[in-house]
Amino acid sequence: MTRTKIELLARYLTELIEAVTRQAEKKHKSQLPTPLPTPPPITKPTEPQPKEDYFNKKELAVHLNVCARTIDNLMKRGLPYIKFTSKLVRFPRSAVDDWVKERTVRRR
Repeated sequence: MTRTKIELLARYLTELIEAVTRQAEKKHKSQLPTPLPTPPPITKPTEPQPKEDYFNKKELAVHLNVCARTIDNLMKRGLPYIKFTSKLVRFPRSAVDDWVKERTVRRR
């Protein structure tokens, strides 16, 4: 719809609501209909934000403060990951955090 059509439609609906309200006032002065709530403003649809439940290899390297090659070595040692293709690998954030906590050495 073009902007002018929307404006004409809005004006028509406003006039229609006013006419119905006047008619109701004449019939039932004490029983006026409750006013309709104003609709929320129309906004542009936003793109869905990706969930941040997974790290890629670079993000995980920054998170753990190591280099990407170390991530490869940790994968061989049991770091949890999901392999989608031969090059596309993701690391579940909660599983990685749990894996690191299990291997954290506590001082006595």
